[in-house]
Amino acid sequence: MKARIPIRAAGGMRAGVNRSRRPRFEGILLASVPAALVTVAALWTVVGASSSVTFLGKPSNSLPRSSGPPYAGFRRSSLSTTLNGKPELIFIGTLEDDASAAERWPVVKALDQFGTLSGVAAGSPGGNGTPTFDWLHSVYHSHYLTFAHLDVLDSHGKLLQRPSGLELTLYKLYSRPPKTRSFFEPDPYHFKAAVAGLDSLARRLPLLAIEKYVQTVSRDLQEGDFKQPIMPPGTPSPGTQAVLQPISFTQAHDALVRGRDPSPDMTMVEDVNAEANVITALICRADGGKPASVCGRPVIKTILKSVK
Repeated sequence: MKARIPIRAAGGMRAGVNRSRRPRFEGILLASVPAALVTVAALWTVVGASSSVTFLGKPSNSLPRSSGPPYAGFRRSSLSTTLNGKPELIFIGTLEDDASAAERWPVVKALDQFGTLSGVAAGSPGGNGTPTFDWLHSVYHSHYLTFAHLDVLDSHGKLLQRPSGLELTLYKLYSRPPKTRSFFEPDPYHFKAAVAGLDSLARRLPLLAIEKYVQTVSRDLQEGDFKQPIMPPGTPSPGTQAVLQPISFTQAHDALVRGRDPSPDMTMVEDVNAEANVITALICRADGGKPASVCGRPVIKTILKSVK
């Protein structure tokens, strides 16, 4: 398989819709700036791409550690995300090494239970950041829901895609900080402040919306879940502390398939599975409980009992 340019250049394809957003980089069509593509691609290392890359192990019975609403971080939204009569899952994030990288894992695991997400590659920002998925060429096919994704910053922290329509409204309502000081270079949408959680720890990116529910901060899954303690080389002296280093994509993927973390000090597998179950439950609520093989699982029913 030919290697893909691993940056998020086009808007997320919505299942069942033969269209996508027109990609823009700093207001210029990406097709006209190949040099910019090369520069960003150098900062985002692709590990591989295959049809099995989205398989993250069998569905688990994991429940979020957080109890009661909001469910793992989700809360009721004043908007409803639907498209062509189907509930829609919307993801607004970045290509930086931030919470967006971690949040893609439970999204992929949940989507895999309702349809087929193809054209996905594996990688990490800078080659040594949090392992994650590249959705640049991804297409999602499902009878039950649609999927749209948007990356607003590239791995250099530069404006990549401008939200519009429903995505812009969601961002303004739930992620854009209400007051932003001038810590950054011109940033009209305040994306960098939203990533950093400046002025409001609750109004952040990534934003994940499923019909009538939205999440901007996960209560369970964090970038730190994908790091393991490594002792410095050589003979450790008294008081030497381990250094946290990101695991590779292969390590994360294999751990989820096996159902066992790479290190006993990690909770990555449990947290990804728990958040995937919450996302799955919200999709089930939105699409009327279909398919029954997914929505009828006891853990999904348990979560749905708490969803109002």
